[in-house]
Amino acid sequence: SNKKSAFKLEDAVTKTKKILSANYEAGISCECLMEDEDFGSDIKRDTLLEMCKPMMTKVQAVLDAAKAASGIPVEQIDFVEIVGGSSRVPWIKE
Repeated sequence: SNKKSAFKLEDAVTKTKKILSANYEAGISCECLMEDEDFGSDIKRDTLLEMCKPMMTKVQAVLDAAKAASGIPVEQIDFVEIVGGSSRVPWIKE
């Protein structure tokens, strides 16, 4: 079914994103994705970062809003903790 295929693909993408957090290149594979067809490919971290570019401005806007809402000067902030799956993406860490 399409829902099962989407779940399988989402799981494979999540695993690949985690691998790309630490490595420059990763493989992605999904067996029996749809109608007994397998999917497999390689992706480089640069490609992932390019795909994430539209999100970068949105994330930056959220961070800027949180900073402004806190009322704390940047000089007094020692660290920021970001949680969730996207926090593994290299440009978020930077």
